[in-house]
Amino acid sequence: MKKTKMTEKGEVVLTDSPEEARTLQKSIPVIGICTPGQDKSWSGISFLAEDWEDVDDEYAELAYCRYYHLPRVLVCGEWSVASEQKLVIGGQNFEERTHTWLIREADKKDAKAFEILYNDDEVKRFLPYPLEKQAQTCKDWEDWIESLHQYVYPSEEPSMWVLADENDDMIGRIGLEYKEENKENGTPDGYYLGYAILPKWRKKGLAAKAASRLLKYCFEYWQLKEVYLLCSSENMASVKTALACGFTKISSIEVPIQNSVFLQDIVEHCLNDRACVSTSLLFLFARKAL
Repeated sequence: MKKTKMTEKGEVVLTDSPEEARTLQKSIPVIGICTPGQDKSWSGISFLAEDWEDVDDEYAELAYCRYYHLPRVLVCGEWSVASEQKLVIGGQNFEERTHTWLIREADKKDAKAFEILYNDDEVKRFLPYPLEKQAQTCKDWEDWIESLHQYVYPSEEPSMWVLADENDDMIGRIGLEYKEENKENGTPDGYYLGYAILPKWRKKGLAAKAASRLLKYCFEYWQLKEVYLLCSSENMASVKTALACGFTKISSIEVPIQNSVFLQDIVEHCLNDRACVSTSLLFLFARKAL
């Protein structure tokens, strides 16, 4: 038996025949219906469901995006900004305009924006750890994004994504990364929230809005119990965002500055001076699922 399910992006085929699925997936995304108890081999079929009714719109769209290597949208929302308009009579009027934003997987078209973002002095100053150190050029970022679609996104685990505007242009980067426990500085194992916003989009409250919505999604979709956030004590914008998202500061951590990439101009100086004992103060925040 075969059925067709339409997504917003295109067509996905559902079939309960493994042989048919293997033939069809050469040219179109397929979801196999593997009813429990049936002696059938579904090897080579990436997307499976136990019943026809189990294939909802989100799962079908996921199969479509994975097949064509398209960025999948996770969450979206709205934000308002005041636009100043001169009145004929003389005064001023501030009219709120509503815009939409979305969080999606990275796309190769974002490569130039990533290059700009990670060459920004503020971003480089407050990165809590080395990130994509080899990505220097736009081509490097394209290759990195391609590797995400090949090795990271198909795992369907929390990851780093792109925050984009209503025109699908990149605003910044946001997401979760799993870290092992660090007994030296006392940071626990778990998922850590991270975000970085392009200069022209800063000071608009976008990071807090997007992070709050993303956290809600992650708590519900992946059933996470707690998320952490680590930032420099000098990064007041990030501290404010953390508090606005419901995070609670649980500790302060002093890290030898030669082991940190915060304040990179100082780090480079200290690496050449073995007697340097300067430290960088980090704040550790936590946010539990409601």
